[in-house]
Amino acid sequence: MTERVETVFLAWERTMSFQSRTWGIRCFLVVVGWLMQPISSRAGDQPAGTLRAGAAAVDVNPTLFPVRVNGMVEERTATGAADVLMSRAIVLDDGKEKLAIVVVDNLMMPRALLDEAKERASQATGIPTNRMLISATHSHSAPSAMSCLGSRVDPAYAEFLPGQIARSIIEAHKALQPAEIGWTVITDEKHNHCRRWIFRPDRMIQDPFGDVTVRAHMHPGYQSPNHIGP
Repeated sequence: MTERVETVFLAWERTMSFQSRTWGIRCFLVVVGWLMQPISSRAGDQPAGTLRAGAAAVDVNPTLFPVRVNGMVEERTATGAADVLMSRAIVLDDGKEKLAIVVVDNLMMPRALLDEAKERASQATGIPTNRMLISATHSHSAPSAMSCLGSRVDPAYAEFLPGQIARSIIEAHKALQPAEIGWTVITDEKHNHCRRWIFRPDRMIQDPFGDVTVRAHMHPGYQSPNHIGP
């Protein structure tokens, strides 16, 4: 990996939380693969210009508390933040086309909210909205940006979040600098595990149709006596 690519990539990687770092690396490799395709396999036949890349991370912690939190089947509220929630963006420009990829520390976000964020970012950067990809880390400890899993939307937070997502794209666009393509592969066995555990044969549970056929279960609980292993 060249020094310039390593600088851009590591700057982005350092902004990422532990839970989204693996996703970020995979995402980076996918984009690199796209950029390495012959120009003729992408849009048009014009020669590519200098590759540029930029990254940014913006704090998306709520500014108003208490705030509704979703993802726990029943609605909860938080009176403060234990960690910083972020919107992390990377913008790539091959001299012909620009794209933005964003990952946000949230459980779920509705299409209308994402469309608003993309439109704001597009107006400021010129990147087409159909060249922006925004995803969530699926955090069950983030404010409720939409009604789901037993929680109502938090209106104030849903109004606040699009601007912060757009800001992360805008700042990544401002940070564009010459870059070169590189790639790497890592193994992270420490932070990955199987969360589906096998029931003891005499502790299997009933399925929705009334038969005792459920052989595996998610999140069995610490030292569960009902399970034999992952």
